[in-house]
Amino acid sequence: MLLLLSMESTENKINGSLGAWQLRATEDGSQTLFSVYFEETCHSIYGAREETQHVYIEGCELKRLIEEKLVKSQLKILEVGFGSGLGLEVTKDWLKERYPSYTLSYTAFELDEELARWSLLRVLGEETAISKLDLPEAAGSYLQVEQDQLIVRILLGDARKTVKGLQSLTESYHAIYQDPFSPKKNPTLWTLEWFQELIKLSSADTTMATYSASVRALKAMADAGWCVERFQGYKFKKTSTRALRAIRSNCINSDLNSQTGLLPLLDSTS
Repeated sequence: MLLLLSMESTENKINGSLGAWQLRATEDGSQTLFSVYFEETCHSIYGAREETQHVYIEGCELKRLIEEKLVKSQLKILEVGFGSGLGLEVTKDWLKERYPSYTLSYTAFELDEELARWSLLRVLGEETAISKLDLPEAAGSYLQVEQDQLIVRILLGDARKTVKGLQSLTESYHAIYQDPFSPKKNPTLWTLEWFQELIKLSSADTTMATYSASVRALKAMADAGWCVERFQGYKFKKTSTRALRAIRSNCINSDLNSQTGLLPLLDSTS
């Protein structure tokens, strides 16, 4: 079924299935969204586009993955939290500029179907044809767009359910953008069980990155089998987090494993 999708909106507000999303300008000239439901913005107020570039394009080391020939002809990205679609937009633009012969396969989880529709049209154009398909294993449904050198799939609803169907659709991803709302606001996507699901969608070369420096979330990654690293955060944020399947010298798992008990959700709001 092909749909030409639209979404009720005003100049500064979008009405999604989870309630209102308010458009807000950020300091680099790009826009982010504030979720009334989660009471949080999707990106840094200091620069939504710049933060996306820093945390995900650079944090996931996409250039290294391609130049070390770990990516053949199609770059496969998985994003946890599609939101405004900025991750897709920045990745698409970066790949077209740097490696124009490559195809982008971009898959994302999104709880709010109306927001997913609006964001796809914003990024890909108002005349974009979107298919709505069923996931395997009765795991829900997803939106799909196929264009020249681009395949986009947005899995709709609770990611803890739809991830089961995704595991039947694909083998693994080169990079994972762990970008849901913060551990404080959306804790179910920062657990040991969640990172165990993501590791099933990874290979030995997969890199995952996130803006969060929550110690509890980092420990959950380490316990799930990821090699956890810290890297410079965006703007005034001290650190962000990278996780790999491969073990590297700056892996901090041993430090995390030495911490026991209920760890605080440090630095969890940005």
